[in-house]
Order: sequence, then C-alpha cells, then structure tokens
Amino acid sequence: MKIQFDTLAEKYARLDEGHYVKRFAIIPAVLEMLGDVRGKQILDVGCGYGLVSRILAERLAGVVGIDCSPEMIRLAQAEEKRKPRIIDYYNLKAEEEFPEQVPMFDDAIAVLVMNYIRTQEDVNSVFRNIHQHLMPGGKFIGFQNHFIEQGFEGGRASSDRSYSRIPCLPETPTIPRFKFERRVGEEVFSAELQDWPKAVYQEASRKAGFRNLTWHNTMISPEGRGALSPEYWKDYAKHNIFLGFEATK
Repeated sequence: MKIQFDTLAEKYARLDEGHYVKRFAIIPAVLEMLGDVRGKQILDVGCGYGLVSRILAERLAGVVGIDCSPEMIRLAQAEEKRKPRIIDYYNLKAEEEFPEQVPMFDDAIAVLVMNYIRTQEDVNSVFRNIHQHLMPGGKFIGFQNHFIEQGFEGGRASSDRSYSRIPCLPETPTIPRFKFERRVGEEVFSAELQDWPKAVYQEASRKAGFRNLTWHNTMISPEGRGALSPEYWKDYAKHNIFLGFEATK
C-alpha cells in the first residue's frame, strides 16, 4: 500500500474529484451512518490527502487522520496549512499499534482502505487498534470493494471504472486480487486490491471485541443523481461491489 500511494499520491489527489461513486454514493452513506458529528472526535483511517477528514471538520467534528503514505499526509498537511480546519494528520499504519498522542474517539471510519491491507493478521490488527481507541458505544465504519461474493469476476463496472483479476499474493494465496483502473478524461488511475471476504471482517471484529458487525449498501445522493446520467447509475447498481460495515464497541 505504501509503495502504491507514495508513488501515486499526487495523481490520486488530482483525479479523486472524478471518483463519482466515492463522492456521490460512499461518502453520503458514511455521513448518514455517522449521524450528527458536531462535537464528536472522529478517527479517519487511511485518510489519504484528507478529503473525508475535511468534510467531517466542516461539519464541526474534531478529526484525526492517519495514513501509511508520507506523501498522502504531506498533501493533507499542505491543504491544512493553506486552509486550516484544525485537523491533526499522522503518518501511521492502521495495522500497527498507535502511539500515545493518538487519543480516544467517538467513532472511526475507513473509506476504501481495507482492500489494501495485505494479510489477514493485519486486518485483525486494524480492528484491534480501532477498538482500543474507541469510546464505549463507538462505531467503526468502513466501506470497501467486495467482488467475488457479490458475483463480480472482473470487467467494466461503469463507464469510468474497470477491474481485472491478477495473481494472488504469496502470503494470501486464497484471497482474490484485482487491478482497478479509473479513467478521468484522458488520465487513468490504477491500483491493486485484495478482495477480503465478509467472513474475514466479521472474525476480525469478533476477535477485537466489537459487539456486532452489520453490513450496509451505499446510497446515491440527490446531487449524484443530478450530476450523472441514469445510465451511469444503472451500471453502478448492476455491479454492486461497494459494501460497508458498521462494528459497534
């Protein structure tokens, strides 16, 4: 993950406005699940260049963003310096134990992050670390790709997104792996993803001590329906490969 996004950070940030599913379906679902965030302390896991962190801060949440990519954190901090929103960013891996300066949180989110975790033990570690830093009753909300269990073997998922099967990692030989490509105008962004089954998340949640884990679909915002054609969202609905979980402490 670090190699991918240190190399791709500038391009990712530049093209992310064109990630319509994230912008118009995933983020609205996350905000709906979080509810009123005013005065809450929220941890943004895999915050990247800070897009969702800034949205939450503008809704008057206290936000800490962590990401394993120094380049992503550099971009987030540069934007914070340009337009302060009182967001703290740290270059940390979510699967490694957090240092003392990372406080306790009301809720935590991970938007399109978990597919980049390389081993099942690391998935378990992410859930364990989040659990340790959540207040009682706090929620860990994550949205990620689910391919095989959703009946998607690869191919074009919409006019701007396609996925192709690639060899599994030696350390996870039974976990399907995909190369993702998103086209924005003449530019193409690509990355490699792990297709973790739901059972992996459920077991990680249980081992970490969460009381339950429930699954959620995305929700297309009215803004998104107005911004893009019905054909785009028809393709999106046909290939429902984005699912969210909500684990409660």
